[in-house]
Amino acid sequence: MPLRLTRQVSKKLVRGFGGSSNRPPAGGGGPPSVVEVLRGEILQLVAATQADDVAARAEGGGKLKAAKAALQHGEWLPWVAKNLPFSAASAKRSIQLFELRKGHPEVLGKLAPLGLTKVYVLLKLGPKERDDFVGKRHVVPSTGHEKAPLEMTVAEMMEVLHPPEPET
Repeated sequence: MPLRLTRQVSKKLVRGFGGSSNRPPAGGGGPPSVVEVLRGEILQLVAATQADDVAARAEGGGKLKAAKAALQHGEWLPWVAKNLPFSAASAKRSIQLFELRKGHPEVLGKLAPLGLTKVYVLLKLGPKERDDFVGKRHVVPSTGHEKAPLEMTVAEMMEVLHPPEPET
């Protein structure tokens, strides 16, 4: 069942991920420009769409877990390869999303607007490290720009999580 977010919830998500909806524009304390308003609306739509993707993948993870349980030992990997349009690793990540939703729905709710790829990266972190990362803005080393996780590309997120070694 797809997750639908209201505009008010989307705005809260963008603010919760450090989005700019509660910051004044760079030029001062005046009203936001048309471009800034549009940027906020775009981020809200992206967050809602990505949350739907994560929710759908978590739902699929429940079905995958049930299919795996119904198969005999050793049948799972061949069954995935023959019957599904994605890898066993993707199936495993979907099951992890399902289990996270089942055990900690509030955590998945916070992560879902980031999209599948970012959520998969963050699942590899410990809970405290993941919450710290999602809850604030970060400087991207290659650009020097400060961004919230929702605003980052996956490459920028990886760069922040695993900064490059300084050249010697």
